[in-house]
Amino acid sequence: MKVLQINNVHYRRGGADAVYLNTGELLVEHGGEVVYFNMLREKNLPCNDDKYFVSSIESRPKGLKSTLIELRNFFYNPEAARKIEELIIAEKPDIAHIHLFWGCGISASICKVLHKYNIPLVQTVHDYRMVCPIAVLKDQSGKVCEKCAKGQYYHGACKNCSHHGRLHSIVMSVEMYFHNWFFYPTEVVDGFIYVSNFSKKKHVQYMPKMQNANKTVLYNFSKSDSTKAAEKMDYFLYYGRLSHEKGIATLIDAFGKKPIHALKIVGTGPLEDELKEHCKEECYGNIDFLGYKSGEELFDLVQKAKFVCVPSEWYENNPMTIVESYTLGTPVIGAHIGGIPEIIEEGKTGYTFESGNVNDLLKTIQQADAMTSIEYEQMCANAKNFADENFEKEAHYKRLMEFYKQTINNYKK
Repeated sequence: MKVLQINNVHYRRGGADAVYLNTGELLVEHGGEVVYFNMLREKNLPCNDDKYFVSSIESRPKGLKSTLIELRNFFYNPEAARKIEELIIAEKPDIAHIHLFWGCGISASICKVLHKYNIPLVQTVHDYRMVCPIAVLKDQSGKVCEKCAKGQYYHGACKNCSHHGRLHSIVMSVEMYFHNWFFYPTEVVDGFIYVSNFSKKKHVQYMPKMQNANKTVLYNFSKSDSTKAAEKMDYFLYYGRLSHEKGIATLIDAFGKKPIHALKIVGTGPLEDELKEHCKEECYGNIDFLGYKSGEELFDLVQKAKFVCVPSEWYENNPMTIVESYTLGTPVIGAHIGGIPEIIEEGKTGYTFESGNVNDLLKTIQQADAMTSIEYEQMCANAKNFADENFEKEAHYKRLMEFYKQTINNYKK
C-alpha cells in the first residue's frame, strides 16, 4: 500500500508533527511505500518528495505581495491543489493521511483534488481546529472556552482569541465559516482518527454529523524505547512548545517556589523570551532552558529525568510527551484536563493536579518527593508496562492498517 502523508511542517515542531513523521517511518518499516506532501520551510528534514512541497511565507520574498498570498492561502491555496495533483499523477497513492492542514497554508484545497482521483482521505485529529478558530478551545485570557464550538465562530474575533492580534483572530474566525460552508469536514474527509476518547466526545458533541462518520480512537505511539536502564538524575523535565496553552508559566512558578528541585525546559516557542526574563527577574536559579533538542539527545534527557511534567491548560488529547516518557520508563506529573487523565494512573504511573493551580502542583511535587526509592522504581516499571500495553507500535500499525483498509472499502462503496 502506498500512503500519502500530509502535514504543514516536515520537522518535529510539536507532538502532531512527531506523529506524522513516526507514522511515515512505521509504514516504511513494514514494507509500505510513503510519499510526503508538505510546505517548504527552513527547518524541514531532507525529503525526496520536496519538489511537490508548497511554498510558505518563509520561503517567499518578504513584502506585501507575500502577505496577501498567505492570506489567500489561508482559505484556499491553488498552488497546493496544483502540486498535489502533480504528486498524485506521478505517485498514484492508495490513500492519503492528513495531520495538520486546516487554515495552515495547505488548506482544504487539496481535498477535492484527492477525491477527483478517487483517493480516500483520513485525518488524525490532533487538536480542535474543526470546532475552534484557534484550535485549543481557549480564549485570550487563557480560560477554557467552548463558545465557538457551537458554530458561533464570531466569538473568536470578538474576544480577540488569537495571540497574534485582532486581525488574525478575525481571519481565523472567518476561515471557520468558510471551510464549514464549502469544505465541511465530514464531506471531504473519509475517516477520522481520534487520539483520545475525550477528543472524540468533544467533536461528536459539537459536530453531530461526526456521530455517524467513519472513525476510530487510536493512541499515539513512540519510536523511542528503553533498551537499557538509565540512571535517574535529580531533575524534572518539561519538553514541548513554549506557548500559553501548555501551562509552562504555571510550572515555572511552582518550581520557583520549590528551589530544591531542578527543572530543565526543552523547546522553543512564542513565550521563550518572556519566560526567561521572568525567571531572571524572580531569581529562579533552579530552572534551566536548554533550547530545542531532538533524537537521542532528547530521549536521553527524558529517560534520565525523575519525572516529566505536562502542565497543560487546554484540552490536551494524547500528548506525545507522556507516550514517549512512559516508553522510556519515566513517570509523569500531568494536569487533570482533556485526555491526560485517560493515560495517567494516579499513584501508579504518575500524578495529576488541577490545571493552572500552582499550589496544587506544589502539593503534587511534594507527594512525588515523599515516595520511597522502592515505590519510585515500581512507578517507573508501571509507566513502562502501561506503554507496552497501550502505545506499542506493532499493535498501532495493525490497527492503523485495519482502519486504512476499512476506509478504502467504504470509499469504494
